[in-house]
Amino acid sequence: MPTRIAIGNPCADESICYFRAVKAIPFLLCLMFAAFSPTPGLADALPIVRFHTTFGDIDCQLRSDVAPKNVSNFLAYVDGNYYTNNLIHRSIPGFIFQGGGYDVLNGNIVAIPTGPPVTNEFSLSNKRGTLAMAKLPGDPNSATSQWFFNESDNNAASLDTQNGGYTVIGQVTPATMGVMDAIAAVPVPTPPPFGPPLDQMPLRNYTQGNPVSTTNMVFALSIVRVVSPPQISMTVTGTNIAILVSSFSRHTYQLQSSSQPVSGTFTNVAAPQNGVTGTTLTFTATTMSGTNGFYRIAIFP
Repeated sequence: MPTRIAIGNPCADESICYFRAVKAIPFLLCLMFAAFSPTPGLADALPIVRFHTTFGDIDCQLRSDVAPKNVSNFLAYVDGNYYTNNLIHRSIPGFIFQGGGYDVLNGNIVAIPTGPPVTNEFSLSNKRGTLAMAKLPGDPNSATSQWFFNESDNNAASLDTQNGGYTVIGQVTPATMGVMDAIAAVPVPTPPPFGPPLDQMPLRNYTQGNPVSTTNMVFALSIVRVVSPPQISMTVTGTNIAILVSSFSRHTYQLQSSSQPVSGTFTNVAAPQNGVTGTTLTFTATTMSGTNGFYRIAIFP
């Protein structure tokens, strides 16, 4: 079954105990005096992450509506940039492949530092194309950083009932299922070149008996959030403008304006607001004189 490998204190070696910073880059939405789409439903509000892998991108919509603690835990590792050159260290063909436990840094396989385990939130079935959290045998509440992809609908018969049920945190988008299947097809050498816990590692273009190089390994090179533009609507009443923005957690929204947008000079119009997933923010301002009034929403991580 998918298990989280226990390796002792992950921070015993200072060389692997660090926080990788993520540069904050604003995302801009430009608005003219026009109507936009209405506030999105639940599906639009759920976060999406992109696994940039050796074989291409896998996009997953995370189910924070049914497993909020586990999704929040997973995103803490994503936002902390811990999944860099992350090794797909375990594969059982036709069943699952697993990652989230080890990065390869300077040619060395190192365990990523982990936080406290998260409470089990089994809800959704472990069917083909789902992303779930791995954990220690006999401990339903032991998931930390490791995750796995379910390759078959048959997984539900065992994984939905064992160890309190394995918590599904996301679903692969149909357009990227082919990449998941490509990783699942990578063979696992027999006998394995590594001992436990790496004895089920998939290796590509590997010749039995040769040393294993990073070119043989399969990686989630990075995992990042996919920021979808929020839905926006706008109304103008006399000299007042009201802009409604569907918001997402972990982002700050700032209304800006310019009478000459080509110049690139914008002024903050209203106080910034912090987003909360599933809620709508309202910005109010006075319309600019003339016909070239231009507003935009700047979104900061």
